[in-house]
Amino acid sequence: MNILTEKIKITGVVQGVGFRPFVVRYAKKHNINGYVINKGSFVEIIIQGEENTVKRFKAYFKENIPPLAIINSIEISELANEEEIIFQSFTIKESNKDSSLTVSYIPPDIAICENCLEDMNRGDRKERYKYPFTSCVDCGPRYTVIKSLPYDRESTTMDEFPLCKKCQLEYTNPDDRRFHAQTTCCDTCGPIYSLYDKNGEKLSFQGEDLVKFVATKITVGKIIAIKGIGGTHIVCSAVLNEPIKRIRKTKGDRKRKPFALMSYSLESIKKFAIVPEGIDKLLSSINRPIVLLSKLKHFPLSKDIAPSLHNVGVMLPYAGIHYLLLSHPDCQTLVMTSANRSHEPIQIDNQEIIEDLNEIVDYFLLHNRVIHQRADDSVIKALILTSKVINKEIRLFIRKSRGFIPEPIDCYNWDKDKALIGVSSELHTTGALVIKQKMFLTQYIGNLRYEKSLKFIESSISNLSTILQNPEVDTVVSDLHPLYISTEFGKDLSKTNNAKFFQIQHHFAHASSLLGENSLYDEKVVIFVGDGLGFGTDGKIWGGEFLKGTIGNFERINHWDYIQQPGGDLATKNPIRMIISYLLKEKMDILDIKKVIKDINIDEKELGIIIEQCEKKINTPLTSSTGRFLDSVAVLLGLTEEASYEGEPAIMLESLAMEKLCENKIEKKNLLLKKYLNESLSNTNLSLLFKLVVELMQENFDKSHLAYLVHDVIGNLIAIECMKIASESENIKYIGFTGGVAYNDIISSVLFSIVIKKGYLPLIHNKLPPGDGGISAGQCFYYIHHNR
Repeated sequence: MNILTEKIKITGVVQGVGFRPFVVRYAKKHNINGYVINKGSFVEIIIQGEENTVKRFKAYFKENIPPLAIINSIEISELANEEEIIFQSFTIKESNKDSSLTVSYIPPDIAICENCLEDMNRGDRKERYKYPFTSCVDCGPRYTVIKSLPYDRESTTMDEFPLCKKCQLEYTNPDDRRFHAQTTCCDTCGPIYSLYDKNGEKLSFQGEDLVKFVATKITVGKIIAIKGIGGTHIVCSAVLNEPIKRIRKTKGDRKRKPFALMSYSLESIKKFAIVPEGIDKLLSSINRPIVLLSKLKHFPLSKDIAPSLHNVGVMLPYAGIHYLLLSHPDCQTLVMTSANRSHEPIQIDNQEIIEDLNEIVDYFLLHNRVIHQRADDSVIKALILTSKVINKEIRLFIRKSRGFIPEPIDCYNWDKDKALIGVSSELHTTGALVIKQKMFLTQYIGNLRYEKSLKFIESSISNLSTILQNPEVDTVVSDLHPLYISTEFGKDLSKTNNAKFFQIQHHFAHASSLLGENSLYDEKVVIFVGDGLGFGTDGKIWGGEFLKGTIGNFERINHWDYIQQPGGDLATKNPIRMIISYLLKEKMDILDIKKVIKDINIDEKELGIIIEQCEKKINTPLTSSTGRFLDSVAVLLGLTEEASYEGEPAIMLESLAMEKLCENKIEKKNLLLKKYLNESLSNTNLSLLFKLVVELMQENFDKSHLAYLVHDVIGNLIAIECMKIASESENIKYIGFTGGVAYNDIISSVLFSIVIKKGYLPLIHNKLPPGDGGISAGQCFYYIHHNR
């Protein structure tokens, strides 16, 4: 009988997914001896058995793996005779760290599975009946509780909760689905929830009574802070206006910013929103993101949840506590917004939660498990119109975080053992770390102008580095803007690590993220990058850029015509300033300007100052921003007078245009486009387009129809200019769209419907956010290919 002993080394997502138990079960069933061991960055398997049995084992694992596992590489070697040991059984050996640098990684946090929900509801083990921390090898927290690899209980924040006898039996039983499930526990040995009043005094409720008390309080208008997997939510009724208004008033800069909802089931969601085909699977996925859905025409929930918008962000429950609370008949849909002061990271520390949020909430429902890495809920926008045009589901990340991080993206042209780090720009930031052909993003960070967010990105990059075995840093890349906090942070990080430092123009990074995630490394393309702002190589504010080239090597071919931005950043908050600038550029006199803005709240003195600023060119940087144009149209149409959150006016404008689309009353011929093409000698004159919008307004043109026409013209002009640039070069097949404006479904669908008809291939995001959440990745992609 020929006995073989072989060593198998496997890299990929092989920790935290039940990989070792999976191997043990197969080996025991098929009379294979040896062991499996977690070595920190990879899993090693020693198998011993008859030749045919060993061959079947290897063949099986090339085709069959646990549902959550991802195999990157398998290395097989036969052990020499002198190395052989006769094994009597197959076991899991105690983990240890191998000194070799092999990139492995862990899965994101995973929504509670159906089996665990059944355990909670059936109560076969009374210690798990209604126990909110029930989990198994197929579900539960991962990234937010892991402190280091190898992925064992003592390397997680569950190390404070030793297993009871019953849980230990499950943990050591190869036939149990909690075999080596590192977060498994019950109410005898695991974390518990406690209830506190707004002064931090602990209340006596426990178990089911605690959840019933919270549900009852929510139904009468109370606000609760509930600590979950990656952070804390502020929770209130979705039908009562008063608590929502109170959150807006006390939380900070949340005047009209939409709140997310959590619903008990898809059936609950369909009572207030439209769930398109395919989106039900996204909502129900193990990732459980917030998904933007169109509201029903007769929206039965509070109008204060997402004021003036056609859509609302919704997610399904992903933790045991969510199911327990939402199973209450009057709590089937609740407001669930991040528990933090505006612009600060989501709260995770119990004492800080109580101290910082006691003016906002009435009660605190907090557990005693440490959250090692905070992670906001991920947010996805499905582009329904664009999906129909491209004939492919387009789902864009607005925020890529809990449920998706730290899944890597391929980055084939960086095979170094040293790390490349991207530190993003300033708003909606993430960090990125590249090593050995894999790029890892941090969870969503936020606005780096705030000290707590700056500390957050620093700790998140450090945490990624720890999980990836603390590689030496080769280079740190940042935005080109000299005044961004991230620029200084990047410089400091490079000095600390004795690494190189490199700056990359904002829109080149956007374009590089689009090409990089699509693995188009040598393809010459044309890309339009539309957003609010980015510091240009000419020192001006870019935001509507027509680029041509390959990843890491772009040429700016054209842009929207420059326009003055009176007051700099003030014009972002108050688009009336841009309205005046557009009208002045079109030679409109002061009396006519006053007629146009008569319904907008601005006094004579401020108007005079803005006009003087423009005339004398005092603090009026030039911009090609798409965002500022869309904001200005929204204010002109009377939707708002200010941006209470970034991009609000433009988002409201899209919602108004969607109203007309939903009514199917859009005329095929675009009167506004015809007027523009008759009067303009270029495709990039937004001040002329703005003047034409004013003229139609003065003719009492329907506002929602006009909102749609504006989007249609922008989409047409982008398409026409991109195709013009592409036609002047050989072998350009792709036309792409990125930047924050790429979230606009109308503009995107118009653009791609035109270029596809002319034979070009559409290039759009799928893995990275088109907005600034993808900048850190784009910085890394750009640097790698710019320096090849």
